[in-house]
Amino acid sequence: MTKRGFTLVELVVVMAIILILAAILLPIVANRIEDARISRLAAEYRTIKTAVTMYYADTALLPADFMDLYDPSTKPDGWRGPYIDKRPMLVSGNYVLYSPFGTYMQLAQGSNKRWDGILYDLYTYLIVDRDTPGGDTVITDNIYLRIDSRIDDGDKDTGIVQVDSEGLKFFLLGIMP
Repeated sequence: MTKRGFTLVELVVVMAIILILAAILLPIVANRIEDARISRLAAEYRTIKTAVTMYYADTALLPADFMDLYDPSTKPDGWRGPYIDKRPMLVSGNYVLYSPFGTYMQLAQGSNKRWDGILYDLYTYLIVDRDTPGGDTVITDNIYLRIDSRIDDGDKDTGIVQVDSEGLKFFLLGIMP
């Protein structure tokens, strides 16, 4: 009785088939991962927007940063928080949370700007940084457009989701004149 193993040609053919299948499936899997991150970011945006709205309803103030939503040093009248579950980290003087892309998210306040065609005297917005803490760019312009299309109008210069040099910005709540 002779032992029969695989020939070199058979092994090469099987390896080629596996490589071809991997080349076909890899982009599909990568897109699914990006889609999941975009969906998670959209969910986190809605959660943070709800927290900001509840904070405003309780205190009649707009939060300046995530710590206002979690545990401010001086609690304003009516504060019934915490409004978010995660404790923010202090990084370079800003309280931040991690985004689904591994970048920092922070709350900020602005004034006298149009969001979705409405001029606000004062507003709170969410910034999602483009770069990871180590400095590698992870959120590309294509991903920004996909996020904007999923949540807003698909134009990164208008609507409640906008992009500028600071990164991706989500309008949360504002006070009109």
